[in-house]
Amino acid sequence: MASFTGTTHAAFVPDQWADEMRAALEANLVVAKLVKMIPHDKKVKGDVIHIPDVSELTAADLSESDADISGVAPTEGEFTLTINKKKHISIYIPKHLGANLSKYDMRQAYTPKIAYGLGKIVDQDLLALFSGLSQAVGTTADGLNGNIADALILAAMEKLDVADVSEDDRFLILHARQRSKLYAIDKFVRADAVGDKAERITKRFMGDIYGMGSYYTSIVPIKVAATAPATPVDSHANLLMNREAFALAMPQAVDMDYAYIPQKKAWFLSGDELYGVAEFRDAAGVVIFTKTTG
Repeated sequence: MASFTGTTHAAFVPDQWADEMRAALEANLVVAKLVKMIPHDKKVKGDVIHIPDVSELTAADLSESDADISGVAPTEGEFTLTINKKKHISIYIPKHLGANLSKYDMRQAYTPKIAYGLGKIVDQDLLALFSGLSQAVGTTADGLNGNIADALILAAMEKLDVADVSEDDRFLILHARQRSKLYAIDKFVRADAVGDKAERITKRFMGDIYGMGSYYTSIVPIKVAATAPATPVDSHANLLMNREAFALAMPQAVDMDYAYIPQKKAWFLSGDELYGVAEFRDAAGVVIFTKTTG
């Protein structure tokens, strides 16, 4: 006896498209808000910002004679930051696809993705500045390379302390895989150790470590083992830093445009930004190298 099946009557069974969309996962963006923000005066214009240095002065003995007092005249340098990062993410949405054929609002779907992508490249450019820092722990030389450990954090803190870097606005930025390793150090998470009033662990924020805010993100860059300073294995370049380690100037944050282009018979959705990054104070940052696996 013949009977209907899903095969014989496949033409009667429609496909179904859900109302929701599955967006790509996103990394935590934490770095831009943790660095020194240098204002850009749009009235003055210009693509290079100059900040003059002020040297430390040394006290001299005061003579009891009537000789004239000698002054000091240090030769000062300057910090410069070039605004040379011009980024955009743009898409064209064909007229009929967007208006007549697709059930989905493509502008609504892709606008936050454009904003995220532009925010991500700023964080990545800031994190890439680690290669210019002169201080690091977790190297072959110090024998501390591994996963994050109390000894690594303390060694990095010592470098900042010796350099007279302010304890205010210090932050620990770790690769996401080190989050679980940090939580395994029980004195950083036990209530009897951190106290009832300690800032609690939240999204992106892992709590205070020795009075420093700690954050995690999956976009911490990798340093190849053989590149200086040498590490036993390829390593993530985590950071213990004061806000003044890196600087960011952003004359234009993310700006979105949406317009119909008759020549292309398409809607143009675009976001762009203008910024510059630079190492501001070398002594204020320490790279903490940790293993990428294991």
